[in-house]
Amino acid sequence: MIAGMRPKILCIVFKFLGDVVVAIPALRALRQHKPDAEIHVLVAEDALPLVKTLPWIDRAWAFPRTRGKARLRDSLPVIRALRRERFDLSVDFVGNDRGSLLSLGVGARHRLGLRAPGGFFGRRWLYHDAIPEAPLEWHESRRHIHLLRSLGVNQDSSLDLELHPDPCFAAEAARILPDSAIVAHVSTSKPLKEWPLEHWAELVRSAQQDGFRIVLAAGPHAREREHLAELSRLRPDAPLLPPIADLGLYLAVLARAQLLVSGDTGPMHFAAGLGIPTLSLFGPSRIQQWAPIAPHARWLRASGCLCSPDQEACTAASPCLRSLTPDRVWQEIRTMLTPRGPAPVLT
Repeated sequence: MIAGMRPKILCIVFKFLGDVVVAIPALRALRQHKPDAEIHVLVAEDALPLVKTLPWIDRAWAFPRTRGKARLRDSLPVIRALRRERFDLSVDFVGNDRGSLLSLGVGARHRLGLRAPGGFFGRRWLYHDAIPEAPLEWHESRRHIHLLRSLGVNQDSSLDLELHPDPCFAAEAARILPDSAIVAHVSTSKPLKEWPLEHWAELVRSAQQDGFRIVLAAGPHAREREHLAELSRLRPDAPLLPPIADLGLYLAVLARAQLLVSGDTGPMHFAAGLGIPTLSLFGPSRIQQWAPIAPHARWLRASGCLCSPDQEACTAASPCLRSLTPDRVWQEIRTMLTPRGPAPVLT
């Protein structure tokens, strides 16, 4: 590094959407530790809206991703552009084959990464420092901060999630969700993490009975859309959030919600990061590892999840989430939405 120039750091967070959000506390901790550094972040192209509006990031880069395919024609220009930046340090928060090869290709003067199990022989030697993974019993955000310990980053840094909606989507978001409402995201990536449809239908009934408006939502994939359509047949009176392909617009819409209730899924992390009251319904997932950490985030855990956290042992959808009754969930939502007066003055 030339004397007088800001050190340049590239953070590689080539993960899925929810994983990128839980890595943000580690990025923020790095910024607090290196206030004078020029910090860049490399994410998959679909995750770019999650990081490009963070005010303490100098530049966000989008890397082409098609699941199961290597898009070399699209990838090589990005790698060449990153090499021209001449980074002093790269930090790979991924630790898999692709992350290690990206670290090598970028060519930073010093490469820090995870010593994760599996992968091709010799992968760990592509880093100058390969840090062993933190225990799975730790929260995922804490595990990311653990990777930065060799840099002297404060290991007690805040784990609060942080996202910022892009103001350019504000007007369109207001058209999609004109009035504040409870958003119920009813699908997840795996059926076994989904609350039963009849429970969602009963929750809608309870909300409407108490004068609250619930808007139903689901992910973009065909199975998730059909899941939402099936619920809509049970509750045709409940409005649906339309499919939103642009993640930046989706974040702006979600930022208008009164509260989000969902299973263990990406929007759970989005809402918590946006500062929206968030109620997460957990079944066979590691709560201590994945529950969102934010001032207004709460979670409920189903009882009798014998397979948790070994989700592969579950053979049926929602085998234990049925124990979370609609009455219990609605009671928790009502508690979260009840305005609290000022704290009493002690004399």
